[in-house]
Amino acid sequence: MKQTTQTNTSSGGGEVPGRTCSGCTLCCSLFGIVELKKPVFTICKHCVIGKGCKIYEVRPQTCAAFLCCYRTSAALLEYWNPKVCGMVVNREANGETDIVSIVCSNGAKHRWKQEPFWSDIKRWAAVFHTRYGAIVRILRKGEPVLIINPKTFEAHAAGNLKGMEAVPQWQQPVITGA
Repeated sequence: MKQTTQTNTSSGGGEVPGRTCSGCTLCCSLFGIVELKKPVFTICKHCVIGKGCKIYEVRPQTCAAFLCCYRTSAALLEYWNPKVCGMVVNREANGETDIVSIVCSNGAKHRWKQEPFWSDIKRWAAVFHTRYGAIVRILRKGEPVLIINPKTFEAHAAGNLKGMEAVPQWQQPVITGA
């Protein structure tokens, strides 16, 4: 049940000093683990909620290589701690396009619409597209529910998104220091 330093192969960054998993096991329930045949949005049978992994020392490479963006990006403020907000921010390469996913737990399935999260997501969409050509998407139950169009910077529902009318539309933010 030990949770210590891991390497992040998905975002290419190092760890933010002082940030640990410290009892957060959200990734253990949101992401699929091929080696364990664990589908997305199911709790891993080796996870002890709020504690860690029962097979930490021999955990699969998928788990060993993963760190969420909260752990690797000092730009994510403390309210983005997955244990606090119920969402995991993950950056991954998908061919030639980077994808930044905000993966929502069942308990936080609409939190991304609230402030300060929505303002951050809008800013990321502009910054990541400008700097890296990346797209930003919101995921619930492993499926995209909202994708920020990197060309028009409009929010588009992917599938049937209840309450979409409550999502504030926005103008492209001004990017400073780009």
